[in-house]
Amino acid sequence: MNILEKYAIKLSNISLSGINKIQQLNNSSIRIMSSNGTPAKKPMLDETVNQDDITDFSKFELKRILSNNTKTKVCFVQGTFNKKETPAIIVLEKKAFSEDSLKDSAGGFLSGKSTLTKTFTNDVYGNYECKTKTDCNGLKTVIIYPATEQQIRKFVDQEVYIIQETPDIYKRLVLPYMLNEKLSVQWVYNILDDGKEAERILVKDDCPENGFVAIPDLKWDGNDISSLYYLAIIRKKGVKSIRDLNSSYIPMLKNVRDKVLAAIKEKHGYAKEQIKVFFHYHPTFLHLHIHFVYAKYDAPGTSCDRAHLLETVINNMEMMDDYYEKATLSVMVLEKENLFTILKNEGVLKLQDKE
Repeated sequence: MNILEKYAIKLSNISLSGINKIQQLNNSSIRIMSSNGTPAKKPMLDETVNQDDITDFSKFELKRILSNNTKTKVCFVQGTFNKKETPAIIVLEKKAFSEDSLKDSAGGFLSGKSTLTKTFTNDVYGNYECKTKTDCNGLKTVIIYPATEQQIRKFVDQEVYIIQETPDIYKRLVLPYMLNEKLSVQWVYNILDDGKEAERILVKDDCPENGFVAIPDLKWDGNDISSLYYLAIIRKKGVKSIRDLNSSYIPMLKNVRDKVLAAIKEKHGYAKEQIKVFFHYHPTFLHLHIHFVYAKYDAPGTSCDRAHLLETVINNMEMMDDYYEKATLSVMVLEKENLFTILKNEGVLKLQDKE
């Protein structure tokens, strides 16, 4: 390990994060309905503090750390603003190193503005704590305010279980749960119908049947292309997830794939073979959307228990028109979600109580 690598490790020691949970953030900020097996109610926003007024955390009171991952350097915390009861979630994520952040000419980490405190040396190896100027240490920050009980549960560190979701389990148990506890998709309609976030659009197609809008995902800062992450939202309403797809949707899926990959190539230079294209199942919100992620980026939500590659989905439906209506799918379930309790009570999850 060379000295620069040792610096990188040392600089990473401010532990922050939640690896598979950031995917559940997926565009949920201030766009929420809620939870708990009852008709969804949106929490009242504290009139004395709103998103437009927040420029620092002087009015934020930390209540607890929901989850903290030292590998991915993302931390989820719960608290309140201005001593009110309305809960808020803050997501803090360490940014990746960039060339500019290291350059001496830019006043970066490897410049005279950084100070080194030696821990020990041994032969050619030295271990130090490096302290740098403040603007080198910016954190990508997401504020969810007001936050729902449903969101808070999702971000709490908890056990994960994999179930085999048959078509019967989906129709009888999972779909009713999804419809009851769904996150609001009004923000999606604001983008599709009202031109919200227009300045962030990578590419769009206005065709009502095969069209879409592609924007940077909330998890990406839009600058560091080593963590490139776009979300393509289809225009056709009423398609909730891959469970609703059949072969009639293949032209739409290919249209989204081809145009978004071409736009990524034009803007960022990545070839189509360098981009992972996939769906989440279960999705975070019930309006069909497709994820486009740089292949080298180890993005949360790309593991086999959550991601379904677009090409595989298309191939399955080319072989069998109603494949996703009939297929048994492996699905990740979180222990603190209401779905876990439903599946356990119905005997789908047969677990012994922990002692």
